[in-house]
Amino acid sequence: MSAHFSAHAIEGVPMIEPGDALAQMFLDAISANGLALEDGDILVVAQKVVSKAEGRYVRLDSVAAGEEAIRIANVTGKDARLVEIIGCARRAASINRISTMRTASAHCCCPKIPMPRRIV
Repeated sequence: MSAHFSAHAIEGVPMIEPGDALAQMFLDAISANGLALEDGDILVVAQKVVSKAEGRYVRLDSVAAGEEAIRIANVTGKDARLVEIIGCARRAASINRISTMRTASAHCCCPKIPMPRRIV
């Protein structure tokens, strides 16, 4: 077995919508690019793509920013509601890593809103 590395950007993947079958979409795009998956290949997909397919959306106008989010927003120039969503998602992911809780049920760390679905 020879050791080598190659990376390919897959073109032609359509915009992802809730309910899309990601595996088939990627297999079709890979094939259309003249490639095929082989044993040992790794397909890297951004979390945002998966979240969109899962329909994980939250309306930004439904979010109430907390004091910490407002403080961070003032420093970074970001919308405080967006900072609130990002902070909640990070806390949930941390809780998930520490206690092996399912991220989807870890919204208790941020009682103001459920886990982020999508920022609209």
